[in-house]
Amino acid sequence: GVAKTLGRADLVFLDHCKECYAPDLERMEAAGLVAKGTVVVADNVVFPGAPGYLDKVAAPAYATVLKSAPYEAVGWETRWKEVDDAMSISTRL
Repeated sequence: GVAKTLGRADLVFLDHCKECYAPDLERMEAAGLVAKGTVVVADNVVFPGAPGYLDKVAAPAYATVLKSAPYEAVGWETRWKEVDDAMSISTRL
């Protein structure tokens, strides 16, 4: 499999289709790429949000902290106002 060839990832950064974060993380876990000690950083987990992702990286499987940051764009999506967002930093336990 992929993990036998590449080994466990030290760091994974998610900043793509927000609805894909949780299922993609599950695929990486199943492939052995995300395992004990892997750090997973995900952008935009509050706005626009990543359905199911924060539940996936909750205890007891992960130690997760949220780092507040404004959403990176102001426009029609935010109704022309600055919007609170966050990045999650999770370590697989």
